[in-house]
Amino acid sequence: MQAQKVEDKIDDLEELRFMNGREYNYSAVLEGMILGGFTDIDGGEGGPFNPRVPANIANRVRQAIEGLEDLH
Repeated sequence: MQAQKVEDKIDDLEELRFMNGREYNYSAVLEGMILGGFTDIDGGEGGPFNPRVPANIANRVRQAIEGLEDLH
């Protein structure tokens, strides 16, 4: 039951990770860490295959991470 509540909270972020054949799999999570201001996590630099997401996706990531602070 509790696991399902957590899954429901992260569903929007998961949707972004897996869209377009996982185009933003790592990048969406890294963007969430950056936008969330989490300085205690080292997500790496991303590299050439995982650049920062475009502005429209960053806005969606921002919305997806709202309310996830308690999971960090």
